[in-house]
Amino acid sequence: MFKPLPWITALVAVCLICPDALAKADPAPVVDQFLKAYERARNFRGVVRVTERKGRETATLRFQLVLEKPNRTAITILESPQARHTEGARLVWFGGKTLEVKAMILGIPIRVTTGVEDDRLRDFRGYSNADLTIGRSIQVLNDPRTEVDLIEPGELEPDDRALKWVSLRSPALLPGIAVERIGLDSRDHLPRVREMVAGGTCVYRLVVEKGEFDIELPPTTFDLSR
Repeated sequence: MFKPLPWITALVAVCLICPDALAKADPAPVVDQFLKAYERARNFRGVVRVTERKGRETATLRFQLVLEKPNRTAITILESPQARHTEGARLVWFGGKTLEVKAMILGIPIRVTTGVEDDRLRDFRGYSNADLTIGRSIQVLNDPRTEVDLIEPGELEPDDRALKWVSLRSPALLPGIAVERIGLDSRDHLPRVREMVAGGTCVYRLVVEKGEFDIELPPTTFDLSR
């Protein structure tokens, strides 16, 4: 399984209040389709946008994300309005306790290896890379304590895509998070939107703006030496 690097320092505009009105339909078939599609997928490359909220403050991040099973992740930061100096930085992670980062400091390329829990790489709400992987969401889905429901979407998605939404309530969610919502594409059953709700407010929202699964990746995709 991939261990998708968090949507790292994830972070436009005000997140909507996420509705809790649950549908009565059985979520099992939707979840089963998702898990089977995820198991079959070999890799993913796309552009992702994350919006996070903490108190009255909101932060955003847009980046290219590449995932390849079993555990390779590459991130390139495209837009970071709250931290412009990080734009262009690249990060690779192979699912272990360390990751590599390459960035330009005063015009000089710097490459470092650091811990996945390094506070300097935590996102706007303090989550680490490991906290935000889709693999962790699947662990929550498989936790016997988790309650899963189908729900109606809270807003129109990019390109008016038809998504099937599942809602997760579980003690296995991140601390302070009451509900996690996953929007699954009706065509391939794979995630396109992920939300987390705390105190009735959507505090984390990840949207795949564009992306492809099962493609040929250049051999340099996870190489920061170039």
